[in-house]
Amino acid sequence: MVQVSAIVFLLGSILAGLVLMDLADIGSYSMPLSYYMLLPAIVSIDALIEKISLKDLLISLVSISVIVLFGSRGALLCILVFIFIKIIQKSLNSLKTGIVFLISGIGLIMSWPLIRNGIKQFDMFLMARDIHSRTIKLFLRDGLYLTGRDRIYSQIFEATRAKPFLGIGLAADRRILKGSSAYAHNIFLELLMNYGFVLGLLVSFLLVLLLVRALFSRNSDKKNMLAIWTGIGFIHLQISSSYLIDLKFWIFLGLLIEANQKVIGNMIKQVRKSLQRLQKPLVFLGLRTRYFSLSLVNRAIPKSAELIFIADKRLRKDNAWAFAEFLAQDERFRSLTVYYYTSKKLEQKKNIIYISNPFKALAKQLRAKTIIYSYTDVNTFSASGGQKIINTMHGSPLKNIGYLKGSSRFKRLWRYEDDFTHILCMSDFFKKIVQRCYAAKEAQCLILGYPRNDYIFQEDRVLDKLGIKIGDYKQRILWMPTWRQKASNNINQESNIAFPLLTEENISELQAYLFKNKTLLIIKPHPIQASLAIFEKKYANIMILQNHDLDKVDVNLYQLFGEITALLTDYSSVYFDFLLTLKPIGFTIDDYNSYGSKRGFVVEDPLSLMPGMKLFQFADLMTFLENTKDGIDNFAAERKQVNDLVNHYQDGNSSQRIADFLGF
Repeated sequence: MVQVSAIVFLLGSILAGLVLMDLADIGSYSMPLSYYMLLPAIVSIDALIEKISLKDLLISLVSISVIVLFGSRGALLCILVFIFIKIIQKSLNSLKTGIVFLISGIGLIMSWPLIRNGIKQFDMFLMARDIHSRTIKLFLRDGLYLTGRDRIYSQIFEATRAKPFLGIGLAADRRILKGSSAYAHNIFLELLMNYGFVLGLLVSFLLVLLLVRALFSRNSDKKNMLAIWTGIGFIHLQISSSYLIDLKFWIFLGLLIEANQKVIGNMIKQVRKSLQRLQKPLVFLGLRTRYFSLSLVNRAIPKSAELIFIADKRLRKDNAWAFAEFLAQDERFRSLTVYYYTSKKLEQKKNIIYISNPFKALAKQLRAKTIIYSYTDVNTFSASGGQKIINTMHGSPLKNIGYLKGSSRFKRLWRYEDDFTHILCMSDFFKKIVQRCYAAKEAQCLILGYPRNDYIFQEDRVLDKLGIKIGDYKQRILWMPTWRQKASNNINQESNIAFPLLTEENISELQAYLFKNKTLLIIKPHPIQASLAIFEKKYANIMILQNHDLDKVDVNLYQLFGEITALLTDYSSVYFDFLLTLKPIGFTIDDYNSYGSKRGFVVEDPLSLMPGMKLFQFADLMTFLENTKDGIDNFAAERKQVNDLVNHYQDGNSSQRIADFLGF
């Protein structure tokens, strides 16, 4: 900056010399020239304050002289404010320096009459040589002369007061004052005009707050640089120009933000926390408003008994999907029209019409006599005209859901029980849990079985479709871990691990064992879990199975159960369904205490509902695999006991029972 200011000083001095010799004409005064010479003036004064130097004294005197003779008052104001800031900074660092500056200031005030008289004499000296300084003449006038700014301020303020909340927009002063160069001449007034009184005052307050903090921080280099740029890029905006078009201001702002990184970071965190606190109430308000609005509309629309609406926006292919497939495959239901709402575009299948347009889907939903869903990504409203709205659930819960999840005092306001007329339960045992989770009434609970469990009893041979030859493996283990992250932001708030038991260090050992014993481990992770580092390398006996792999060959996950030797899982509801096979289950619960304290369970003793070996460490996993290979099963009787408790129906007729209930 010192070198740049030296170049600016040289060029500015040459121009001033040319003007004095009548070789150049800048008119009665030049505002650009005064702000041009502002840089060398402030840089040299800054150096003088730090250390007396003849060179800096000469540069500062010449620069100020050019500004006084040929420039405007604004640049002088910038210099005075800069000097004042430096005095305050120095005084805070040294009491002795502060006293010196205070005495000097008092001396200047007391000497003011003499100084003013000296300025008059100097002006007369200049006029005698045909040099007319506009700055000196305005300075010597009685009263404060704003050269029309008072009129500008009044017009801008009145226009802003007419629209106090939102303001009148960016660059509106050009429109109000008529002209591209007609601007507000004050940054704070301009902020009020641009953004309204509330946001404008907030931005102004933050700007001043950050500036004061930075100017008087402990970092001497940063506060010194900011003091210079306050004089160069900010002070002049109190009486001139516009922050929108002033490059110096944006440089100043960048330095200000950099000097306040920690403060701004903390502010952003606080704003985020405040928004997060507001998020749930706002979402709740929006959803309940939509619920009541759609409920009113639903009452006015006639219903069609032949029209069935099934919601599966994210195409999870769960209970709702299984029931739709049942209706499509049975000739008895061809008179029914099934509208299946999913975000993916699928071709019509017999009497199933897939809809991806949300507005068209809502129209069909309001017309349907029967509405079926498995997940909450569906428009909800109160039933009308004999509608049956069935929540098929997406599994018998072991972990807390619904009203049992979270600690908010207001969660009961969600009124889950109003979203459906009926909800599926797998047994009397789970009916009581569902009633606690969703406040479902006795009449709302249907013990009919899950449609997806029908796949388990179809005895399909589907591993070949996935490229797996059963003859190549003696054991085929399916591993389905619970997704432990929060759905909205993928942050792990429910556990202290991302994936159970496996690490980059032990997965090779696992592969060696599987290869030696002709065992295939099929891991069905959450899509984001599939990107974990442990799965970056491919292994011959470890297959990562994802939804798109199943979709390619038109296979449902539950169709695999018949060809699977054993299941590995944890707190996922899938194992309650897998119990119907009565095959071995291993429970990977190395984060049992963490998960229990964060997410929690629907029963006091969840381990009593886990009829299988508990795997707390990698060695336990290897023991489970060895036992499965050797046919050692110490939990067969316990599995049957829990299966009888949690699964009332143990057959493949759940979809038929639902169809009978609906009167199809």
